[in-house]
Amino acid sequence: MATFAAIRELTSTYFPNLIWLQLRNNSLYGSIPSHIGNLSNLNFLDLSYNNFSGNIPLEIGLLKSLSLISLGEKSLSGSIPREIGRLSTISYIYFMRNNLTGPIPIEILNLTKLHDLDLSQNNISGSIPSGIGRLSSLSVLFLYQNHLTGTIPISIGDLQNLSQIILVDNRLNGSIPKEIGMIRTLWVLDLSNNYLTDRNAQIAFRVSVGGQ
Repeated sequence: MATFAAIRELTSTYFPNLIWLQLRNNSLYGSIPSHIGNLSNLNFLDLSYNNFSGNIPLEIGLLKSLSLISLGEKSLSGSIPREIGRLSTISYIYFMRNNLTGPIPIEILNLTKLHDLDLSQNNISGSIPSGIGRLSSLSVLFLYQNHLTGTIPISIGDLQNLSQIILVDNRLNGSIPKEIGMIRTLWVLDLSNNYLTDRNAQIAFRVSVGGQ
């Protein structure tokens, strides 16, 4: 097994123009070092399926050319850094199956090019940001198996490119917003195992009819 720190010199000194870093499915361990922020031209970062632990470094926000970041299937802890909101070119965020805690940072709403957001199977708490409708490019929203509370925001109906919403196994309450029925592109809607009321349960059926 090797630590990420062992390749510090290799990445920041010898590859200053590196745009693609994929170390997926290895046996790397330790923390993700702060010097990852030195790779300012990085477009693709996949460190998933390793044995990393510790927090997501704040310096991740320096990678302003990123289109994809995958840190899934690890033992990362702590909260999602607010600095992620600086990744203005990001399209894909995969942080699933970690031990991340705290709320979804409001700064994530700055990521208007975001296509996939997968924060599933963590310990994220708080509510789904009320302004989530600002993520106009979003197609996939996976927040299942967390500790999210509160209601499903009405603004979710503004996500007219959504194809999949999975919010299973949280603590969401209130009714299913009728605005979900306005998402014509939606083909997967799973809100199982929450505390939702049934007042607007018919909305779930309108989605499939409207999408035909």
